[in-house]
Amino acid sequence: MKKTILLIHGWNYRNYTSQTDEKDAWHNRMALVKKLEEKYNVYRLNLPGFCGQEEPKNTWDLDDYAEFIREYIEDNKLNVNYILGYSFGGAVAIR
Repeated sequence: MKKTILLIHGWNYRNYTSQTDEKDAWHNRMALVKKLEEKYNVYRLNLPGFCGQEEPKNTWDLDDYAEFIREYIEDNKLNVNYILGYSFGGAVAIR
């Protein structure tokens, strides 16, 4: 049985919802995603304000993004074995 990994993207301004029509913040790292999918059940999401997701109504800090991830895991009843984040996503993962 494959273990589960959750991917959290970085803070790339080119992925701001207001700047792109792209719907996947991992679009420029699909080779990595495909490799991970060979061994893991991979979940990836777009943080609020990125790739089609609505921006938060008020200013969010690191704790708000970490809470968003926690709620995503709980709401989707995910059994996450690993979290991989890069750039800002790494800071969210650590939090």
